[in-house]
Amino acid sequence: MARYKPQDRNSLLLPVVLIDGNGARELRSSAKEAQIAAHFGDAHQILENRSAQRAQPQWWAWKSGFFTASLELHQFPLHNKEHMKKLLILSAIALLASGCSTYSASRYSISTDNVVALRSLNGKTLNVGAFSATTPGQKEIMCRGVGPIKTPDGEPFVEFVRKALLDELKIANSYSPSAPITITGNLDAIDFSSNSGNWNLALTVKASNGKSMSVSESYAYTSSFYGETACNQTAQAFMPAVQNLVGKVVRSPEFIALVSQ
Repeated sequence: MARYKPQDRNSLLLPVVLIDGNGARELRSSAKEAQIAAHFGDAHQILENRSAQRAQPQWWAWKSGFFTASLELHQFPLHNKEHMKKLLILSAIALLASGCSTYSASRYSISTDNVVALRSLNGKTLNVGAFSATTPGQKEIMCRGVGPIKTPDGEPFVEFVRKALLDELKIANSYSPSAPITITGNLDAIDFSSNSGNWNLALTVKASNGKSMSVSESYAYTSSFYGETACNQTAQAFMPAVQNLVGKVVRSPEFIALVSQ
């Protein structure tokens, strides 16, 4: 892919920022042949001008979050201080223009398999107490520098996990605030890799009878080369990862022993 080269060795390509929030779109009526592709990841990419008759400018574009910033390239002599000042100012604007997105996970959805497993307790009820976390109050994890992954209501990840277990118990008619045994827990670890497509979760559950058990879940999902797509898919994979984590608790033979008096 050809790149535009300045004719003068003492010249520098100076970006002028144009913003297009809709992805692929014609950015200027005077240069309709210059179009920006909608899908970019973390890497910067130089795009050729669509017109064979127009040698310049070419467009330098990237997509970060919900914003697509494009830079039109012009020549300015390096020895001119005013032009250098403009370069610094406009480069700073270009960085700010890239924006930042927030990726929210889906609300928790009840797992049929988990409910069936809890109903095998044969009418035994449990209370759910407070959960703690190795990283207290953690509400978000940054994804590729594009934006943070968050829970749907902005609660800490550990509270999302606690409420998931609580909801499963309620649907299975296995929850009672006055039950003789109370379950508490600690979110030992939570992390993901948007490159390989994996959520890694670890949880320790304790019962008021002194017993405890630990489980972990490595949930694989389809990721993407493109930053925004990968981060969105990571956010959507969090809820099923928690479903599996809760399932490893309630479907384990250890759980029956855990809640026995």
